[in-house]
Amino acid sequence: MKKLIIICLLLTFGQGHAQDLFQESLYSADLVMMHQDKIKLSDQQRERIKKYQYQNAKDFNLLKKDLERATSKLKEMLNERNLHQGEVQIQMDKVLALENSLKQKQLATLIAIKNVLNASQQDALKKLKAASRPLNGVASVSRSNGTAGNGVAMTIHNGNSVDQPSFYISSKSGLIKIKDVSTISPDDIKAIEVLKGDTAVERMGNEGKNGVIIITLKDGAQYDLKNSK
Repeated sequence: MKKLIIICLLLTFGQGHAQDLFQESLYSADLVMMHQDKIKLSDQQRERIKKYQYQNAKDFNLLKKDLERATSKLKEMLNERNLHQGEVQIQMDKVLALENSLKQKQLATLIAIKNVLNASQQDALKKLKAASRPLNGVASVSRSNGTAGNGVAMTIHNGNSVDQPSFYISSKSGLIKIKDVSTISPDDIKAIEVLKGDTAVERMGNEGKNGVIIITLKDGAQYDLKNSK
C-alpha cells in the first residue's frame, strides 16, 4: 500500500509534465478557431484542421470513456479496507496503458494541427495563450473525515512540473523534511499538498526547485523524526 501511494504521488508529477508540454508547444483546434481572425487563418487551413479533429474525435472519446471506467474501478479498489496489491497493480497498469493511448491520440492530432499553421501564426497563438493563462491553477480533492481508511485530501498548485520532489511533514512547529514517505502509514495521512514549479520555489526557496510534497498527519499520528533531515 505504501508503495502504491508513492507511485501515485510521482505519477501526479509525471502527468503534469506531459500536460505542460502539450500546453506550451502545441495548439488545440478550439484554440485555433477561437483566434482564427487574429492569426488570419485561411479557409484551406480551417478545413484541414476540422478534418484532423473529426478523424480523431471518435477514437479519442472511446478511449476517454474506457479510461474513466478503468480509473473509477481503480479508485473503488483503493477504497477497500483490505487491498490485494497484485490486483490493484494490474488495474493501475490498465489505467496507465489507456492514458498513454489517449495521450498518443491527442498528440498526433495536435502535431497535425500545428503543421497546418505557419510560423507567424504559431508565434501569435503562443503570445495569445501566454496572455490568457492564469499564473497558478488550483485543484483540490477532499474526502477524508479523519477516520482511518477514508482517503486523504489533496491540493495541487500547478506550475512547471518536475520529477523527484522533496517530502515534508507538516507539524505544529513547522515543516519537517523527511527522507521518504514509505515510513508513513496510509491510515495516518490526513492531507497531501503538492507544490510545483514557481509555486514551490516561491514558498520553499531552493528546496522547492524539484517540487514539494507536504503531508499532514491525522491528530494523534506519530512520525519517527529519525527519518527527517
